[in-house]
Amino acid sequence: MKKRQYVSKRGFVLLVAVVFIFIIPSKAEAATDDMYRLYNPNSGEHFYTKNGAEREMLKKVGWRDEGIGWYAPTAGDPVYRLYNANAGDHHYTLNGNEKDMLVKTGWHYEGVGWYSDTNKTIKLYRAYNPNAKAGSHNYTVNGAEQNMLIRNGWKDEGLAWYGTNRGSNTNSAPTPVSKLGNSGILEKTLQAAGAKGDAMRKDPKSTYYYGNPVNGDWNYSWAFISKEVKMSDSSVWYSIEFYPIYVG
Repeated sequence: MKKRQYVSKRGFVLLVAVVFIFIIPSKAEAATDDMYRLYNPNSGEHFYTKNGAEREMLKKVGWRDEGIGWYAPTAGDPVYRLYNANAGDHHYTLNGNEKDMLVKTGWHYEGVGWYSDTNKTIKLYRAYNPNAKAGSHNYTVNGAEQNMLIRNGWKDEGLAWYGTNRGSNTNSAPTPVSKLGNSGILEKTLQAAGAKGDAMRKDPKSTYYYGNPVNGDWNYSWAFISKEVKMSDSSVWYSIEFYPIYVG
């Protein structure tokens, strides 16, 4: 991939890699999710995930591990994750309308990435670089980092979502004990999960659209099954697992 540099309005080069980064060093307890922050020096993109396996995979292919950016509650308001295959860029938003607008313009919806604290404990700021193709948004709990980016030409887009304190799960919903389906869907009822899975399968912008080939093979398409998910309060919720079927 070609290396990209971000040029500020003042006319000098700003490398996101040298941004003063606020990193929380310790590991979160079970009541919160560690939110890992990684940086791609080739594209300039920062990437955020609670998935430790995803973090390790990216480190193996050259992404720089920048530690824990914040702690997310294990329940609350969903933060949506999307991917632009043309730009090679991820986007994260608390706004369902923004998510739907991006999907209509060609972004792939990748499900709920994590949750925002409904008690609004710790603010995460969002900034936008109008000169960047990939890595055009930055998200941080650090006000100094946000202000430095703004001084160098980034646009202040205000609040992104809320994190929480380490180990403090202040939201009342139970947390998953068993693994979710690959859709990322998690609903209290079988009907609600099925409706979301059906919507994803019928959405031409979805990865799991029934008209899409599987790994480029037009002999296969996507179908789904409901999957029971055990919760921390011993209840059972439901997720959706997509799988390939032979269609000839």
